[in-house]
Amino acid sequence: MQGCLNTDLYFTKHKVAYLDAGKPFPFPDAAFEYIYSEHMFERLKFAQGLNMLGECFRVLKPGGDIRLATPDIDFLIKLYTDPHSELHKQYIRWATATFVPEVTAYVKEDECSAAFVVNNFFRNWGHEALYHYQGLESVLRKHGFIQISRKQVGESEIATFKTLRSMALSFHRNSTRSRPWSWRPKNLPDPNTTSWIETSKNQCGCLSLSNDSKAVCV
Repeated sequence: MQGCLNTDLYFTKHKVAYLDAGKPFPFPDAAFEYIYSEHMFERLKFAQGLNMLGECFRVLKPGGDIRLATPDIDFLIKLYTDPHSELHKQYIRWATATFVPEVTAYVKEDECSAAFVVNNFFRNWGHEALYHYQGLESVLRKHGFIQISRKQVGESEIATFKTLRSMALSFHRNSTRSRPWSWRPKNLPDPNTTSWIETSKNQCGCLSLSNDSKAVCV
């Protein structure tokens, strides 16, 4: 996407710049109008995440916006506290068979526990910290962000974020690289995109932060 700087911890791909989001960003103050981060924030330790949010605030122009997608821990808690919901039972069976199939050798499909899913979610995919909306909102406010709102997948009043999200979805559908969550039945919720948060720096370059350079194209 023209005008978009795509960054990654691993910069082996063309037009992808190196950036460690857990360290100070090599950009001047107020350099960008938008920041878009998808499936990366949860891979930072809590202190690194605090650094990232502080640096995002610093490099955003006044009035700039950030869109942050990260798993919602409330979704996982509901799987455990309400395992008899038909939707939750379907998700538990699917997630167990997909991500911890060794369990199915010892446990019948209809006896799969949310504990296996929750345990895997905290340990797999490089996850370091999972958040719920209220906690993340509080952290964002302490860094100076305002107008914080929770969004559904594909929902945004900001055209730039809609464009970036559609590009990411298009890539995931066409990619030859296996992405486990792309196999998820459409009727099941996706915890990787359960929590979308948009917020503003008080008042447009675009920086995309990604742990997978293929999530967003330049």
